[in-house]
Amino acid sequence: QCHFKKQFDTHSNVLLIYLRTVSQVSRVL
Repeated sequence: QCHFKKQFDTHSNVLLIYLRTVSQVSRVL
């Protein structure tokens, strides 16, 4: 359970970074 939670948190962080990058790129464009 704890291991799964850790994986989920990592995945969420990656998703947040991805969304943030996309928003910045779209702002530049």
